[in-house]
Amino acid sequence: MTARDSCARPCSRQRGSALLLTLIFMAVLARMALSAVDAALLGTSLALNYRDHDRVFHGAEALLTALDTELLANIQASGLQATLNTLPTTAVAISVPPVIRDDTGVEVLHYQVYPGDSSSAVTDLTGSASSGCAQLYHLVVQATGVRPGTQVRLGLQRHACCADSLACEAGDFDSLRRVWHRLE
Repeated sequence: MTARDSCARPCSRQRGSALLLTLIFMAVLARMALSAVDAALLGTSLALNYRDHDRVFHGAEALLTALDTELLANIQASGLQATLNTLPTTAVAISVPPVIRDDTGVEVLHYQVYPGDSSSAVTDLTGSASSGCAQLYHLVVQATGVRPGTQVRLGLQRHACCADSLACEAGDFDSLRRVWHRLE
C-alpha cells in the first residue's frame, strides 16, 4: 500500500465541517467589526453636533450680551424713551461673513428687541418718593448654524428699579436685573 491508498479512506469521510465553522466565525467577526465602525461613526457625529450646537449657542449668547450692553449705554446716554423709540420694530437679520462663519459655525443671527412694560410702572412712580421696578426691554436672539438643524434661541429680560420716573428716564437706575431664558 502506498501513502495515497492509506489516505483514501479517512479523507473521503471529511464533510467540510471545519470550513463551515470557519465561515461562521468569519461572519461573526465581520459583523462585530461593522458594529464597531457604526459606533465610531455615531460617536463622531454626536461630537460634531454637540460642538456645532455649542458654538452657535455661544455666538447667540455673545450677540445677546453685546445688544444688552449697547442698549443700556444708549439709555444712559440718550434717555429711556428716546432709546426705546429708536428700536427696530421687526426682526433684524445679520448675515455672518465667511471668515467669522468658519470660526464660529454661525451662519445667520436674528435679533428682536421688544420694549418692556416700563411706561406704566414709571408713570405710577410720578410724584411718589418710593422706588419702583419695571421691565425695560426684552431681547430675543436666534442663531442658525452652518449644519442643518443647528439653531438656538435665547432671550433676555432687563428689569430696572428707579427712585422715580425722572431717574428712570435719565437712566439713573437704583438696581438692574436680567433674566436669561432659552426659547425652544
